[in-house]
Amino acid sequence: MSSRRYTYQTTLCFGTDGEPGYSEVECKFAYSVAWGSAPSRDDPGSGSEIEDCELLTVEGKPRPWDMGYGFITDDQFADDCVERVLDTEEDDMIAEAADWAVADEDDARERRHEDRREGL
Repeated sequence: MSSRRYTYQTTLCFGTDGEPGYSEVECKFAYSVAWGSAPSRDDPGSGSEIEDCELLTVEGKPRPWDMGYGFITDDQFADDCVERVLDTEEDDMIAEAADWAVADEDDARERRHEDRREGL
């Protein structure tokens, strides 16, 4: 498959629920997937991995986010968000990308079929 970019939206939690400073932040990420290989007799295969994950929006707003309240930069905040989403939701992100990849293949197959049919 190609190096297509996917997007993933989720809510990240910061702090401890019920404690001062706790917040939930809606974040949207862009990423690509290095697709793994299926196992075979001679190869155990490999799992798919997220590559080039970046934070796009926070609460629907593009950079600058100013979520560090003067304590951390936007770059540090983005790195923290990427680390959190990969730690907790990488499998969901890969599954969502796989769904999109299958849909893309189905669309391409349908277009080829229509092109052949129209060419008759």
